[in-house]
Amino acid sequence: MSAAPKGEPAEEATVKAQKVPTEKTPNPPVQEPKPEILKKRIKIDAGFQSGMVSIKGFKKKTEQEATEKTEAEALLGKPKTAFTEEEFLLAWNNYIAQLKETGKSSFASTMEVGAPTIEGENVIVEIENTVQENELNTEKTALLGYLRSTLNNYSIQLKYNKVEVKEQTNYYTNRDRFNRLAELNPTLLAFKKRFNLETDY
Repeated sequence: MSAAPKGEPAEEATVKAQKVPTEKTPNPPVQEPKPEILKKRIKIDAGFQSGMVSIKGFKKKTEQEATEKTEAEALLGKPKTAFTEEEFLLAWNNYIAQLKETGKSSFASTMEVGAPTIEGENVIVEIENTVQENELNTEKTALLGYLRSTLNNYSIQLKYNKVEVKEQTNYYTNRDRFNRLAELNPTLLAFKKRFNLETDY
């Protein structure tokens, strides 16, 4: 047993020797409440959803509306002379003749097949495909200018309807022809069965 240091009582020295420092357990960190994440629903305009309206198509439509508005303002105060269907068809056919003379036979054919109808001051043209639609849009200004000046009516508007072209089916054999007739008149099937007729000859 070691001697107590000088100037220090033996009992006090023994107590100090027996004291063992204890480790303090750190308190767990206080977790701050996480801010609540708010989920926002973004409302997308139906007109701009994918696949609905392209930017190019929207721009084209806007430009067309602006052109029509400018044109309508320019035609204010212009004559609106009434015209008959015969007068209109005469002007229409004369323009077709001019197109053929200037080498625009493709658009001339579109006008011939188009079978225009008149609804008030609107001229409705029937078209079958995108090619004819593009031709009509390209030639529209010149055609309208001619019709308006010839008929002295500047309220005439040109519109078009796209019609569905049904594919023509060719019936080469007697059986094909009979089946087609039977679709139109089902009693032929009963007649064929009753008399045991052959349709392949």
